[in-house]
Amino acid sequence: MTAVAALQTREAYILGLAAKDGQVFYDPADLTDAEPEISVRVKAPGGLAGNTASFRYSETYRPTRTGFKLIEYAYGFWSQTGLGSLEYHWHPFAWSSRQSIFHSHCAGPGQPRGHFRAHGMTLEEARDAFRLVYGAERGVDCSRLYPLDAA
Repeated sequence: MTAVAALQTREAYILGLAAKDGQVFYDPADLTDAEPEISVRVKAPGGLAGNTASFRYSETYRPTRTGFKLIEYAYGFWSQTGLGSLEYHWHPFAWSSRQSIFHSHCAGPGQPRGHFRAHGMTLEEARDAFRLVYGAERGVDCSRLYPLDAA
């Protein structure tokens, strides 16, 4: 499989997973970009407004001689009914010497969004975590997360 075909297969896989969770919105990845991005947003059904949550799965790649290398991701869940948000990210910070840092963003109901330490998350793990929060219909709980401070 060519590198381009592999990235297109990854995009199709993400779209296939996302389609199970609600209405999908996306722009196809532009493989001519210096850093192509797969970005998929989902409106999860429910509530009077028609959706009670949204999910976003974004992966950014850099072309290499042998294919494409994942350089950044952002997977997120946002309640549309005030129950908070939870995101898993992997990207550099201004203070991280261009090194990507695993971290999460979390906001409980009525709380400000904070940065927290995290470990690497696969797309599937993040999706499972978001579906649990969405299905429970309770507020996002950030109480067991550790704050992320600049090193």
